[in-house]
Amino acid sequence: MTQQGRAERRWPRVAGALLLVAAAIIHFADLGGVGIRYLFVGFVLSGIGMAVGAALLLYRAPRIGWFLGGGTAGLTALGLVLSKTVGLPQLHSEVGKWSKPPEGLVSAVLEAVALLLAAWALTDGFGLRPAASEIRALAPGAAGRQPGGPDQSSPGRP
Repeated sequence: MTQQGRAERRWPRVAGALLLVAAAIIHFADLGGVGIRYLFVGFVLSGIGMAVGAALLLYRAPRIGWFLGGGTAGLTALGLVLSKTVGLPQLHSEVGKWSKPPEGLVSAVLEAVALLLAAWALTDGFGLRPAASEIRALAPGAAGRQPGGPDQSSPGRP
């Protein structure tokens, strides 16, 4: 049985999933306008990370979902801040242009709120400790396994 804390509460999970899905949709919708290869890969990975994080929030692994989704959202928002302040390779023309494209700013706000919500959910005293049981529950065939059971070999034991 997984310990219950803020990360397992229904309303933050649904709110977090909605924020992550909205930000992921923005990133996938913007793929056509991304001409720089590393930025294109970043947009794809960001969208996937947030979509998977949202699915985990709504499925059976909320702490992993918070960690993956919140972490991806935070890194993506950081990328936008860096691109608009100090600039990124092949993207120096974007420095100082915070409102262009407008969906970038909307996405950054969604990501920042998702990151703050993830931080709130994961700082409930349980942290990521219960995530180990979530990982075991997601592993194929893990439900019926017992430690030291017949499907695990122990050297020197019959």
